[in-house]
Amino acid sequence: MDEEALGTVGLSQAHFSETQRLVTAGDYTGARAAVTEEMTQLAIVGSPKDAIAKIEMLADAGITQVSMGGPLGPDPGEAVRLFGEQVIPYFR
Repeated sequence: MDEEALGTVGLSQAHFSETQRLVTAGDYTGARAAVTEEMTQLAIVGSPKDAIAKIEMLADAGITQVSMGGPLGPDPGEAVRLFGEQVIPYFR
């Protein structure tokens, strides 16, 4: 995510540098521990209604793109299906 977009939610690329370094080094436990509460503000979790509300909040903050990636919960296939059937069509 670019610096301007991150700034809309009070973050910068510097907030992610240590986590990125740890992931690159293969230290996933350390990377997980380096994630701050502020970073989780970007996470889209919950039901399709929750996802829509979060994406709208991010859009109101100036974010113009979102990416869907893991972890996708206990049933990744179902998560992708719901996102494709309920979330994406909402924004068309």
